[in-house]
Amino acid sequence: MNHATPEIKTSPKNAVNNYARYLSSLSLCVDYAVHPPQMFFSNTKQCASIETITAKWPKWAKDNNVFIDDSEPYADFKAKLQTRVKAKLPQVYGCAFKPVNARFFEAQEGVLKANTFVPFLPPLAPDAPQVLTEYFERLFPNEDDRRHVLQVLGHAFQFPLVRPAHALMITGVQGNGKSTLPIVLRKALGDRHVFDDNSYSSAFKEFSADLPDNMFVVFDDAKGDRNTHNRLKLEITRRSQSVNVKYQTHPELREVYARVIVLSNSRTPLVMDNCRRFYATEFSTHTNMHNPEGDKANTDAFFSRFFAWLQEPEAAAQLRQFFLNIELQGDKPFNAFSIPQTPTLLSMIDAGRSALATLIESYLADKPCFHMNQLFSYLKVNNLQHPNLEAVTKVLKEVGYVEKRRIVEGCGPDQIYIWVPPAPAGQKRTRSVTEEEAAEIAAALTY
Repeated sequence: MNHATPEIKTSPKNAVNNYARYLSSLSLCVDYAVHPPQMFFSNTKQCASIETITAKWPKWAKDNNVFIDDSEPYADFKAKLQTRVKAKLPQVYGCAFKPVNARFFEAQEGVLKANTFVPFLPPLAPDAPQVLTEYFERLFPNEDDRRHVLQVLGHAFQFPLVRPAHALMITGVQGNGKSTLPIVLRKALGDRHVFDDNSYSSAFKEFSADLPDNMFVVFDDAKGDRNTHNRLKLEITRRSQSVNVKYQTHPELREVYARVIVLSNSRTPLVMDNCRRFYATEFSTHTNMHNPEGDKANTDAFFSRFFAWLQEPEAAAQLRQFFLNIELQGDKPFNAFSIPQTPTLLSMIDAGRSALATLIESYLADKPCFHMNQLFSYLKVNNLQHPNLEAVTKVLKEVGYVEKRRIVEGCGPDQIYIWVPPAPAGQKRTRSVTEEEAAEIAAALTY
C-alpha cells in the first residue's frame, strides 16, 4: 500500500527564503556588471538568465514537498517569485579569482565580486606515502633545487596571496616526470586552478585570463622565440592584468596570483639576458639516487606505482597536506622576492648571449661607426625581433666599442650619440665618421 507524503503548507515568505538559500548553495548570485543583470555560478563560472529562478522552482518545490498556503493566490506567488528571490541572493559586480576561503570579496574598486576560486577542503588524511617524496627526489636529484622547488610550491598553498617575483624553469630528458607536476598540483587543488599548455601564445594574448584565473600557469615544452624571455618576465612580475569578460563592454583589471612554471626537454629553452626572474633547476635525466644506472625501465616502473597511488581516494587530500606542511623557514628560509642565479641559469644566459654576440660581431666585422637604430634593424632582420638594450650594450663594450657624441652630416646641427670602434693601438682618438657611414646613419634616423 502506497502512503503519499502529507502536504505541509508553508508561507510564501518561508518558501522564498528557503528557495533562495538553496540557490545560494549552488553558488548562484546576481551579477549587475552586465545589462540586463544575470545569474552567475561562481563555482563553475557559468552564466544564466534571471529566468533560472523561475525555471528551477518546480523541481525544487516537488523534491522538498513545498506547498504554498492560502495566504496568497499561487498565481500571484509565481508572478512575484523571481523578484523576491533575486532580492535575497548575493548581489555582485562581476567576478574575479582570489585564493581565499570566501565566496565573495571586495575588490580594489570597492565593489563586491563573486570569487571564482573554489577552496579544496578535504577531511584530514594520513601523511603522503614515500612514493611522493621519491617523485621529487627523482625529478630533482640536486638537493638545493629540490628544496627550492618544494618551497615555491609550499608557499603557494600556505601564502597564496603573496606572489613570488620569479618563476621555476625545470628542464630534463623526456619521460622523467616533468609533465606530471601540473597533474600533481591540480589534484592538490581539487582538480582546479592549474592552467597548462604547450604554447605561450594563449597566455601572451591581450586581455587573456589565464594568469589572473589560476593558481599555477605551466608551459610544458612550449616553443619560444628570442622575444619570449622578455615577455615572460612581464608575466612573472605583473601584479594585475586587464581581462576581457563575456557580456561586458570594457576590459576589467584583475589581480594576479599565479605562479609560473616552465617545463622543457631542452637545456636552453629560452634565449635570455642577465636575468634573475627564473630559478633554473639542474637538467635532470633518469639517473638519480633511486636509479643510479639511469635505466628508463626503472623510471617507467616507478611511475606505474606513482600513478596507481594518485588514483587512491585519499591521494588528493594527502597531496594538499604535503604542500601545507613544507617547511619555509629552517636553515635555508624561502625568499619569494630574491633568488640566486643557479649554475644552470648562468649556462642558459651564456648560451643566449653567445647567439647575440655572434650576430653583433658579424655586424661589426667591417668596424663601422653606426647608430644603435642600425644595429637593432640588423638584429631584427636576423630574427631577433626585440633585442635587449642592456645585453646589446654589454656585448659592444666587451669588444671595445664606445658610445660618443658627434655631429653627423645629414643629422642636423646637434650632436647625436653613435657607436664607434676603439681607437687604433697607440692612439687616443677614435676615427671620424666617413661620408658613407654618415649617409647610412642619417637614413636610419628621422628628423
